Amino acid sequence: MHYVVAHIPRETVVQYYDRIIVHGEMVHCNNYCRHLKRNSNTVMLDDDSVFSIEHFVTTDLGGGTDAYALGNHLHSLATPICKHSSIPLKLCHLLPVTRILGPLIAVPAQRIVRKCIFIHLPKKKVDIVCQQLNMFEYCT
Repeated sequence: MHYVVAHIPRETVVQYYDRIIVHGEMVHCNNYCRHLKRNSNTVMLDDDSVFSIEHFVTTDLGGGTDAYALGNHLHSLATPICKHSSIPLKLCHLLPVTRILGPLIAVPAQRIVRKCIFIHLPKKKVDIVCQQLNMFEYCT
């Protein structure tokens, strides 16, 4: 686990945001009022971990203003999506995750590499995270 900093002074000014642009793409936090229309609060980080964003913050810790995503890691399961032996289909873009979230942590926003779609399955014990295959988002 990587920690952002070992110590943050109490006088640090932090600004909260509901959405930011990372690598040219708009990413929303879980508390953004239209997140049901734009499901982009679940992302994949540069280490292939899945992260659910609760808030975005910016602060200056001495080296200039930096943006951080506050949220929780979603724990991936080794269980494949398609278990039937007669179906030779690999669904590598679908990741089963547990409903147990990791601790609330801050990660640098630059670690976000792609948006994912979170699919809640109310009758199952797992949820699904789908990596977006089309990286272009069209807005009307």
